Amino acid sequence: ALGRIAANGHLHKGAKPVHWCTDCGSALAEAEVEYADKTSFSIDVRFTVADEAELLKRVPEAAGNGDIAVVIWTTTPWTLPSNLALAVGPDIEYAVMEEPDGQRYLLAEARLDAYERELAEARRVGTVAGADLVGRSYRPMFPYFADTPNAFQVLAADFVSTEDGTGVVHMAPGFSAVTSSPASTIFPAVGSTSFSTTLPIVDLPQPDSPTSPSVSPRRTSNESPSTARTWARAPFSACRPALTSK
Repeated sequence: ALGRIAANGHLHKGAKPVHWCTDCGSALAEAEVEYADKTSFSIDVRFTVADEAELLKRVPEAAGNGDIAVVIWTTTPWTLPSNLALAVGPDIEYAVMEEPDGQRYLLAEARLDAYERELAEARRVGTVAGADLVGRSYRPMFPYFADTPNAFQVLAADFVSTEDGTGVVHMAPGFSAVTSSPASTIFPAVGSTSFSTTLPIVDLPQPDSPTSPSVSPRRTSNESPSTARTWARAPFSACRPALTSK
């Protein structure tokens, strides 16, 4: 019966992220995964726009002397070395905020109140629709996949919301079935039979490896880990927070 189903073209060969046991070094069935509540650090990270001139064609009033950076929020910073894209909501409005030193940050207009403290000294210099951000490129945070074709650009995704975070989602397709779906539109290897090796996932480093990236979000004594924020410069191996909790 299965042979007839396959012969009729109803089975499709592809690839998807799976749960992985770091102790055993093998895949886990979904039935083997047990979930528990966990308080995690969250971190806000800036990705510097690489084609600023193209972006400014959509929002010329945001021109300035410093870099423009798209800000993301994540509770899974260990996936950042495998970042390949950023996702925005095409119908979401994004504000460009400029710091006194000229650095400009781009995040959802609806999330500005949530970042009132971090942006206390910033002024709004422009607004751009998410649809106009699609296709913009940015500088990779880590060098591991810098040569990946079509990588490090902004994509449109309907799962992006303004309920939390910055309204921008960091995408590491090798870690998430959710982010691998829109990523498949620009990475042919995602979910296809041309899957020659694996999705880009950084190997687990040895404990004392000098190349092991270090992520150290800062928080004050009266903050819970889940609300602590650091807007970090890349790379994390030389983490210099750009905006820190006061």
